[in-house]
Amino acid sequence: MRNKLSKIALAASFGLPLALTFSCSSEDNNNSCNGVSYDQNIYRCESGEIIGKCKGKDYYVIYEQCVNGVVVNNSSNYSSSSNNSSSSTKSSTLTSSSSEYVGGSCNIADYGTVNINGQIWMAKNWGCYVSGSKCYDNDPANCQKYGRLYDWTTAMGIDAKYQKELWGGSDLNHKGICPAGWHIPSDDEWLTLVTYVERDRGCSKCAGKYLKASSGWNPLVMPPAFNIPPKEANGENTYGFSALPGGYGSSLYSSESVGDSGYWWSASESSNCNSFDRISDCAFWWTMGYGDSFYHFDIYTKSAKYSVRCLQD
Repeated sequence: MRNKLSKIALAASFGLPLALTFSCSSEDNNNSCNGVSYDQNIYRCESGEIIGKCKGKDYYVIYEQCVNGVVVNNSSNYSSSSNNSSSSTKSSTLTSSSSEYVGGSCNIADYGTVNINGQIWMAKNWGCYVSGSKCYDNDPANCQKYGRLYDWTTAMGIDAKYQKELWGGSDLNHKGICPAGWHIPSDDEWLTLVTYVERDRGCSKCAGKYLKASSGWNPLVMPPAFNIPPKEANGENTYGFSALPGGYGSSLYSSESVGDSGYWWSASESSNCNSFDRISDCAFWWTMGYGDSFYHFDIYTKSAKYSVRCLQD
């Protein structure tokens, strides 16, 4: 559940002039958007986000501001400015000194799109900051290359309590942290993708080969005793999906497997958790690994931090 902040506290948390963020007009003009007061004469509320206009362009007041007719990020530590930024989960802990959110873009134009059998996917992993997300090894360059890592409830934009209990919501077109018009793909939508690729290529368990990027994957290196040369792990990127091995984060390990494996959340959860730690319910994820052309899907604890690839509604 998102924090309910006053308009004064919200503006102060970003170090913004109050007049720039919310109007100080009479309360008669004020509405509430997800618990936050706003002036309806200046802003509008859409899907729980307060949105303003900057020379005709929409901008998200929580993350951006309009300066001389140009939309810029509220924090100077963001890696890029955008004229069309979006995210769906607010945070009251953003500070310019925090290393948690350095790196990663909120600009949809930075991600590109790819049409695979009628499914419109972003061509890169989503990387916009929300509280609780991270760059692999806290390195901003990894956010730029691989996108951010999110635990499941953060990716879904729901209360963190559902890491340890069944949420029970619908996995159909669930927006989560994806921008407006996009959503976290369901397990069935991931299956649709790989099933089409394998049917189109006339092979079985081979989707990874055609969805992986053509560079950026570590080769599989066997022990010297096997006398087997390293096995190429890069894909053919036949469909422009450009899957990269962004690794993962967990409660036990800060970051693991970058360059070797990529993991992506689905919006589908399971109460049949086979996680070794048994501390939470689980959600479905999809992965591609180094040294093979396979894809794999399974269920795992929702507290793990995986990549997000947004799918258009």
